[in-house]
Order: sequence, then C-alpha cells, then structure tokens
Amino acid sequence: MIKHTLKLMWNQKKRNALIIIELMIVFLVLFFAVYFLSADLSKLMIPIVVDDENVAAVGFYTNDTNSLRVAKVYTALKAHLKSLPYIEAVSYAGNSVPFDASYSSSSFSANGVDLVFFTRYVDPDFAPLLKIPLLKGRWPRAGEAENWPRPVVITVDASKTLFGKKEAIGMIITSGRDNHSRKEYLVTGVLPLYKQSDYSSPEPGLFIVGNPDLQNNASRIIVKVKKGMMAEFFSHIEPEVFKVADRDLWFLFWVNTLSDMRATANASMHTGFYTRTLISAIVILNILLGFIGVLWYNINLRRKETGLRMAVGASRLAINKQLINESLVLGFFGIVPALILILQVYLLRVYPFETNIFFFSLAVSLVVLPCLLVLAAWYPGRLASRISPAIALHSE
Repeated sequence: MIKHTLKLMWNQKKRNALIIIELMIVFLVLFFAVYFLSADLSKLMIPIVVDDENVAAVGFYTNDTNSLRVAKVYTALKAHLKSLPYIEAVSYAGNSVPFDASYSSSSFSANGVDLVFFTRYVDPDFAPLLKIPLLKGRWPRAGEAENWPRPVVITVDASKTLFGKKEAIGMIITSGRDNHSRKEYLVTGVLPLYKQSDYSSPEPGLFIVGNPDLQNNASRIIVKVKKGMMAEFFSHIEPEVFKVADRDLWFLFWVNTLSDMRATANASMHTGFYTRTLISAIVILNILLGFIGVLWYNINLRRKETGLRMAVGASRLAINKQLINESLVLGFFGIVPALILILQVYLLRVYPFETNIFFFSLAVSLVVLPCLLVLAAWYPGRLASRISPAIALHSE
C-alpha cells in the first residue's frame, strides 16, 4: 500500500512538492502558536503565593534628609498603626509591595554562576502578614539583620539555577565584583515561584529581611486590616499617619488594597494574553480551512482517476482511505524537515525555549497536524467517492 501510494505521489511530484512546502511552513506556524499559547497558560497556572485578602498598601514620601529621624518616624508609625483596633498587622515593604511595578535588581553569584535577582528588602513581619509559604528552611529573625553573611530567602527557580539539585539551605551567595564591594549572603530559606501578577512570568527573587538601611527603602508599608473594616481604615489612615509624621516633611502618596493592585496589574497584561490566545485559535482554524481547500482542489483534479478506480471495482471506502493515506504521507514529508529545523533552533539556543513547554508543544503539534490532515482529506475524499463512475468519466 505504501509503495503504491508513493508511486501515485511521484506521478504528481510537482503538485505534491508545493503541498509539502506548505505543510512544512504550516507545521512551523502551528508549533509556535501552540508554544506561545502553552507558555501563557503555564504562567497563569502558577499560583500567587501572597494572601492579598484584607491587605492594604500605603505609599509615603518625605523631604526629611535626616535618616535617623526618618527611621524614628517609621518605627513610631508602625507601632501606632498596630495599636489601632481595626488593624491586625503592619510591615515595612519598601519596593516589595506585591503587584507593584516598583522593584530593584542586583547580580549575585554562587558556584561560578551569575544570576540577576529581583531584590526585596522587607522586615520580619512581611512574610507572616502576607502568609508567604516556605518550601524549605526558615525566614531570618529580626536580630540576624546585622550578621554577616547576611541571611536571605531565595525563590526555588533561583535555587535551581545557582545550586542545581544541591540543598540551597546554608549555601553562600555573593554580590560585588571585587574584594572591596564583595558581600556574602547566607541562604536560610527557599520559597515557591514568585510573580507580580497572575499573567506575569516568575522571576528569581531574593528577600533581605531586617535590612539595617530599611529607613531609606521604606517608602511603602502594607497593613493587614480586620475583616469587614477596610472602609474604616481608608477613612482614618491619613489623620492617623499625621499624628506621627510632620505634614510639612511627609506626604501620603497613595492608599490602595492589594486586591485592587492585583486587578490593575492583571489588566495591564491580560489583553496581550487574550490577544495571543485569539491569534493562536485563528491560526489553527485557518490551517484547517487551508488544508481542506488545498486537498479539496487536489482531489477534484483527480476525478478521472477516481472514476477509473471505481469502474474497475474499487470501493468507496478504499478510495477514501487511499486519499487519506496520501495526505498523511505528504504530511510526513512536510513535518520531517520542519521538525529538524525546530530542533536545531532549540539545540543552538537561538530562542530561549522553556524545555518542558518546548517538548509539550512539539508533541501536541505532531498529534494535531496529522489529525487536521485526516479531517481535511476525509470530507472531500468522501464527496469524491460518492460520484458515480459514469459521471466522473463523462466529465472528463
């Protein structure tokens, strides 16, 4: 059967060569459509590890250049807010407020591997307030902030990059390129993947707890409000702040709930997500319609052959099966060069594919394309096999 199919295809090699080229291009397009769609869905499936329920963030700015006085104000402000009856917990957050676009990054190294971290300076109440879980280890204690190597917590993706399968707890990571600027940090804990919105990619994170220079970074605080008392918090936060801070030197920039900040962060990214999803769906639909059109046209050109085969006793099922087999063989010759090209792009690291998503997308494409070919060949083949031999021969 295969030998006969190949012979029939060779007799129409010019026409089939164009179809094979089209199939090769289509497989490439299908693979990339599936890959980017899968990458977006994989981001969406990674959970947000912070608890944003009944949590608000407050942004400050001060003209006070006296760092000691600034530190005293923050210390007094935190104690004052914690004493209010509608507040459960307060934490300095600096540039570490979840779902906020503000962040800082620094390069750290270990085992000869350099990695850029999203660095976050927080106080000891940050993780308990947001209920951030740990996969291993512990959060540094307040009294350890002055110790060197300074204790830090890193994300699991950073742990795998720097240490591979080794245990990260107790390992040393360093910053600085020379002995003068070199600083050492001790890993005390590993937390899950950390991301800034539901649609964003997780980034390697490093949390420095109890930073001695916190007064220079603590332009934001987060507040855990008692259930059902968020409205009271919003109505009282400004006068309560300025019971401690001087209005001439301090400014209250903004107050917002983490839930609203999460919605805003998602809104800025979900448009692109839905657009890519729609484009991927349209691409796959166009591929199917294109296959049906090309194969339909190709099969209609073979009406004489179909009539002759039926006239000499071929059944409708055999003809339909033959046409489907030819489509699958054409698909094979189109997929093989495309597959080689894709694997070369992956092996040469031309594009930073994620390995798991890459092979998943490749497997899906290898299954979907033959299925589309069968579907595209079956219907026009079925119509062709329903034509009477006499009518088919007469039309020629």
